[in-house]
Amino acid sequence: MLGRPISVPIPGLLLSSVIIGENGLATSTLYDLERVIQQRKSEPDGKKPSWTKRLLQDQKLLCSKIREEAGELCKTVEENEGRKRTVSEMADVLYHSMVLLAAQDVKMAEVMEVLRARFSQSGIEEKSSRGRSSS
Repeated sequence: MLGRPISVPIPGLLLSSVIIGENGLATSTLYDLERVIQQRKSEPDGKKPSWTKRLLQDQKLLCSKIREEAGELCKTVEENEGRKRTVSEMADVLYHSMVLLAAQDVKMAEVMEVLRARFSQSGIEEKSSRGRSSS
C-alpha cells in the first residue's frame, strides 16, 4: 500500500493514529520523538532520571554526544559494520540532534521546510549560495 496513505492506530505512540504512506510513519515518528523531548524539557528537575533532560542541561555533553555518534555512524561505513549497525547509529545521531534542536527551540517542521526547499537545486549550488545569504 505504499503511496496510498491510511490511518492506523499504533499502540504506544503518543498520537492516536498515524498516517502510513511513503513518508507518513517516518514523519510521525520524528514528531512523536520531538514531543517526548519537549515533555522532558518542560518537566521539573528531579522528577525522574532522564538522559534527555541531562543533555538539555549540559550543552558540552550534548555536543560531545553528537560528535561521538556521528563518528560511530561514519565508522559503520569505514569498517563495513553492516546495515543493522548503521541503522542503530543513525537513530542515535537523529535523537541527539533532535535534543539539540529542542535546546535551541527549533522545530522539526523548520528543518523539514529547509530540506524540501533544497530539493529544487543541486547540493553544490545550495552550498555555494550559503556564503551569499544572510541566514
